[in-house]
Amino acid sequence: MDYRVGMALVSAAVTLGCTGLVLVVYQLRAAVRNGRRLEARYEALQDRVLALTDQSQRLNRIHHDMERSLKRLGLRQDQVELNRSDERPYSHAISMVKKGAGVEDLIAACGLSRGEAELICMVHGLDKQPGTGEGVR
Repeated sequence: MDYRVGMALVSAAVTLGCTGLVLVVYQLRAAVRNGRRLEARYEALQDRVLALTDQSQRLNRIHHDMERSLKRLGLRQDQVELNRSDERPYSHAISMVKKGAGVEDLIAACGLSRGEAELICMVHGLDKQPGTGEGVR
């Protein structure tokens, strides 16, 4: 009977060991499947980030183009207003300088000489140093 008990114990130990091994293999397979799913999700997220980056760059270019167009439209509007008025272009040039126009803008839009445009920018420009009356160079 000792022999049967010993064999039963060995058989039970082998069965328990095999069951444990099967459970470990099952868990490893599940971990591999989970790892593959996570890798697929990571790649999908990378693709989304790339797409969003491309879209952001396109929007930045569009924004920059719109700002340039807006500035050109503002200068055109200033030219139209100047053409409609019968007064000298100085008051119009002053309002343009207050909106940020530079010497070249005044020459092109108002037909001023370089000296006139520089003087108006110096006197009415937004970049004056306080208390000196002189523009920043």
